[in-house]
Amino acid sequence: SKKFLLRGNSQELTFCQAVERTFGCGLPKKSNTAAGGSGFPRLLWLGPGEWLIVTGVFDGNRLDESSLETFSGQHVQLLDLSDAYAVIGIMGTFAREVLAKGCSLDLHPRVFRSGNVARTILGRVQVIIHQVKDAPSYDVYVHRSIAEYLWDWLNDAGSEYGIRIISS
Repeated sequence: SKKFLLRGNSQELTFCQAVERTFGCGLPKKSNTAAGGSGFPRLLWLGPGEWLIVTGVFDGNRLDESSLETFSGQHVQLLDLSDAYAVIGIMGTFAREVLAKGCSLDLHPRVFRSGNVARTILGRVQVIIHQVKDAPSYDVYVHRSIAEYLWDWLNDAGSEYGIRIISS
């Protein structure tokens, strides 16, 4: 997948319309949520005026100067972070319990469910957790330089539960 950091003013209608035209999906309406569902593109809320855009490789490669003209005249920042982040998928009956071993977020299904996103610390590493499906299934975005450490940590934490760690 391709990953982009987008910064802009979600209170400006022209910005919101430009996002929808460029990515085919509107911004998440609430904090700590994602728009776009489990497919691509996904727009993950990271903070006020900041989103992680996750696209399929083909869609991400199509972003060029002409497709970004929709943002012309606006105060916007779009950075390609595809090489900065690795994505680790974790799914299965005990995925929530494995994440809870190294994370202070309340991951109970009443609080954190499909479509929720949060920046947090997992196993001493700063990550972005996106619950993709209620199954549960999570995508964990981690800086590539420490992804191997987190992969090993997750495999160790999940060994007692027999969970599966996959790359996404």
